[in-house]
Amino acid sequence: MRTRLLLLVTLFAATSINAHADIYKTKDKNGKVVYTDQPAASDTKAKIVTLPNINELPSVNPPSPGDSDSPAPVADITYKIEIISPESGTRLLANERNLTVSISADQVLQLGHFFAYFLNGEKVNETTDQTITINEPPRGENKVYVEVVDKYGKSFGQSGSIVVYVMRPIVKH
Repeated sequence: MRTRLLLLVTLFAATSINAHADIYKTKDKNGKVVYTDQPAASDTKAKIVTLPNINELPSVNPPSPGDSDSPAPVADITYKIEIISPESGTRLLANERNLTVSISADQVLQLGHFFAYFLNGEKVNETTDQTITINEPPRGENKVYVEVVDKYGKSFGQSGSIVVYVMRPIVKH
């Protein structure tokens, strides 16, 4: 019986302390502000601080697949893309340092879709622009193609590849 009473008193004390814990603001001997749950007995200038409530957001249940408010799945869109400039087989001479690529698409890009420009299989740019400039493409044969992708990399259409030859002399030092 005594153990139960001790346990009950301890439990009551623990819950009452957590339920109502005052926070005091005081200054130490160096003038620095100190926050504590127990002010010093000799400190008569300690003030009780009222803390604001913790921000809370109500939980939200995701809609189930059968809900009528759920948006219908969007059909996959396929773009037809064509590189209109330069023509395949174009040669960039030594004084032509940059390659400008222009494309056409059969429809306007949907929100979240981008044109990804590739040079020799490596993505060089991802943009909504239909014209880009590739600075200093490497010497020799270069394959260029363009793909429409979303932010996750899913493809929605790809152009055919073109080949561009970059003609630069070899400089020996």
